[in-house]
Amino acid sequence: MFRRIATTFSTGLLLMAGLVGISSSSAQPMLLPPVPRPAISVGDASIPEGNVGNRQVYFTVTLSDPQLTNTTVKYTAIPITGSATDFQVRTVPATLTVRAGLTKAFISVLVYPDTVADGDKSFAVTLSAPSSGVSLHRSTGIGTIIDDDPGSDLTVSVGDVAAVEGDTGTIPSATMVQFPVVLSGPAPDPITVGYLTRGNGTATPFTDYTPKTGLLNFAAGTFKKYVTINVARDVTQEPDETLGLTLYLVAGSATLGRAESVAVILPDDPVPTTTSLTSGPNPSTVGQYVPFTAAVSPSTATGSVEFYDGLTLLGTGTLVNGIATYQTGALLPEDHTITATYTGDTGHMHSSSDPITQTVLPAPRASTQIAAGSSHTCAILDNGTVKCWGYNAKGQLGLGNTDPRGDGPGEMGDNLPAVDLGTGRTATAITAGYQHTCVILDNGTVKCWGYNAFGQLGLGDTAPLGDHPAYMGDNLPAVDLGTGRTATAITAGSFHTCVILDNGTVKCWGYNAFGQLGLGDTAPRGDGPGYTVVGFPPVDLGTGRTATAITAGYGHTCVILDNGTVKCWGGNAEGELGLGDTARRGDGLGEMGDNLPAVDLGTGHLIVGIAARAYHTCVILDNGTVKCWGHNAIGQLGLGDTANRGDGPGEMGASLPAVDLGTGRTATAIAAGSSHTCVILDNGTVKCWGYNLDGQLGLGDTANRGDGPGEMGDNLPAVDLGT
Repeated sequence: MFRRIATTFSTGLLLMAGLVGISSSSAQPMLLPPVPRPAISVGDASIPEGNVGNRQVYFTVTLSDPQLTNTTVKYTAIPITGSATDFQVRTVPATLTVRAGLTKAFISVLVYPDTVADGDKSFAVTLSAPSSGVSLHRSTGIGTIIDDDPGSDLTVSVGDVAAVEGDTGTIPSATMVQFPVVLSGPAPDPITVGYLTRGNGTATPFTDYTPKTGLLNFAAGTFKKYVTINVARDVTQEPDETLGLTLYLVAGSATLGRAESVAVILPDDPVPTTTSLTSGPNPSTVGQYVPFTAAVSPSTATGSVEFYDGLTLLGTGTLVNGIATYQTGALLPEDHTITATYTGDTGHMHSSSDPITQTVLPAPRASTQIAAGSSHTCAILDNGTVKCWGYNAKGQLGLGNTDPRGDGPGEMGDNLPAVDLGTGRTATAITAGYQHTCVILDNGTVKCWGYNAFGQLGLGDTAPLGDHPAYMGDNLPAVDLGTGRTATAITAGSFHTCVILDNGTVKCWGYNAFGQLGLGDTAPRGDGPGYTVVGFPPVDLGTGRTATAITAGYGHTCVILDNGTVKCWGGNAEGELGLGDTARRGDGLGEMGDNLPAVDLGTGHLIVGIAARAYHTCVILDNGTVKCWGHNAIGQLGLGDTANRGDGPGEMGASLPAVDLGTGRTATAIAAGSSHTCVILDNGTVKCWGYNLDGQLGLGDTANRGDGPGEMGDNLPAVDLGT
C-alpha cells in the first residue's frame, strides 16, 4: 500500500553532504511613459503610364499605432499637372478604412495610358476627417504618372537647402532660401515647371516663411533656375525648422526626377530643451543598483545632466545622442524624490525634469537551504528562520493550523509567518518527508512536526504536531538524541527520519516495514511510550565505521561512510540498495554491520555526494562522475534505457555505467525526485533526466529523457535558467 502512495509523491530535494540553498528575487514593474495620440499619414506613389490598358497606382496610408476599432479617413484625388484624361479624378471625398489591429491600408487610383511623349504628370491625394482620436500627420501624397514614351528622358529635379534665420526683418536677398531647380540637360525646347511650398515641415506658413507658388520657364538651351522663399527672422529660442517645396510639370518634354525637397531654417538663438527622467527597477531593494536615464530633447544638445535626490547631488552623466545615465546602489530604504537637470550649452537652454519617486525597499530574505515533501516546501532563510508553504492538512507547515499557504494572493512574503522554533532558536538544516518536516537547530537539537502516524516525529507517540498553535515554539519538544548528543545531518523518507549524530553514528525512527530503520526488524520506532530515540540503538554501520552524509527514499536509507564507501538498507524491490538482488536489508537479524556489503561502485574512487528518492539512488564520485541504480522504468538512472540496475548480479561495480553528462562535464551536486534526477555541473548549469510528464526536467516539453539511446550527454540540454 505504501509503495502505491509513494509513486504519487512530489519531488523532494536532497544535495551532497548537506542541503543547498536556493535564492530568488522578484521582478519589479517599471514606469512607462504615456501613449501618444495616434497619427495617420499618406505616402507618395508613382507608376509608368503604359501604352494600353488602365493601371492602378496604390498610395500607402499608415497609422502610427494599431487601434482596437476600425479607423476611417476621407480622401480626394485632385490634378496638379495631370487632368481627367490622365487619371481618375475624385473631387467628392471617398472613405478609406484601416481595420482594427492593422496599421496600413491602400488607396488605389486608376491611371489611363497614352502614347504621347508629354512628360510626367502629377496629382495629389489628400486625407481629411480622420476618426475621432486620430490626428493627421502627412495629409497629402503626390502621385506621379511617369511618361514612358520615347522622347521623355530629360528630367527636372530640385535640391535641398539651408539658411540661418537671423534676428530681425527678413533674410537679405543674397541669403534667402533658394531652391535650385535643374534640368538633366539643356532644354531642347521651352519647358515650364510649376512649384509650390508645402506646409508639411515644422516651419509655420506666414510666421516663419512666406508661402509661394509659381512657374519656372526654361528657354531652349537653359538648364538651371532658382525658387526663392522669404524667411522671417526672430529671436525665439526654438529648434531647427523645415519647409518643403514640390515641383510639377506644366509643359515641355521633360519628366520629374526629384520632385520634392526640404529647406532647413537654422535658428541662431539658444534652443529650448526638455528633460525627461526614468528609472528602473522601481521599486528597488537596498544595495540594488538603480539606473537613472535622462533624455534631453533635442538630441543635438551636448554637455551633462546632474541627478539629484531632493537637494543632494547624486552624480552627473554625459549626454550621448540626447541620453545621459547615472546609477547608484547607495539609496536607503525609503522613498526618494529624484530629478535630472540639463546644464545647457552655447546653443541649448538648460531644463529640468519632473520629479519621480524612487521607492527603495529593504532587502528581501534569501534562502540558504530548501526541502520539499509530497505537496509542501520549506526553506531556511538567511536569518536562520524557517518558512513553509503548500499543503497543510497534517500541520506540516508548522504554523499552528491546517490552512494551506501559497495557494492564494496575499499569503506569501511578509504575510507568511515563520515557523516558531522556540525562543531564540534558528535552523541550520532542514528535511521534508511525505507530510512531515524536521530541522536541526543552531544548538544541534532536532525538532519535527506534521504527520506522525508511524512515529516519524520521534516523540514516542503518533499525534500530529504543528496543526495547533499550542504545539509549536517552546511547547514543541526536541527529539531526545541522548545526553550530550547533537545532530549534524538529517534526512526524511516518506514516513521515517534519520540523523547523523556528532559522533558519526546514525539513528532512525518512524515507519519500518521494509527495515529502513536499519535495526534488524520491521517494528516502527518512536510511535509509543518508551520508544523515544534516546532508547534506540544506532544503526550498525560496521566495525569502526561512521557516517558523513545520509539520504532516504520511500522505504530505504543510504549513507556515505567515513572511508568514502556507501551502504544502503531497507526496501529493495527495484534494486535500490545496489547489492545485485532484490532482497531487503535491515529487516532481519544479521543483515547489518559487517554483514551489510558496501555498494560496489568500482575501484579507485570515493563517494562525495548522494541522493535518493522513491526507489532509486544516485551518487557523485570523487572524479565528478555520477552513477545511479534501482528503479529505471522512466529513465531516471540516465543510462539510455529502462532496465533496472542493482537488482541482479553483474550489474554493479565496473559494469554499472556512469551517467553521460556531456563532453568534459562533471557534477558538483545532485538531487533525486520520485522518478527523475538532477545535477549541478561544474560549469554551473543544471541537467535533469527521467520522468517529465509535468515538465519537471525543465526542458520546455513533457518528453522523458534518459529512457532511450541518444538522449543523454551532449544531446541532453541544460535547463535554461535565464541570463
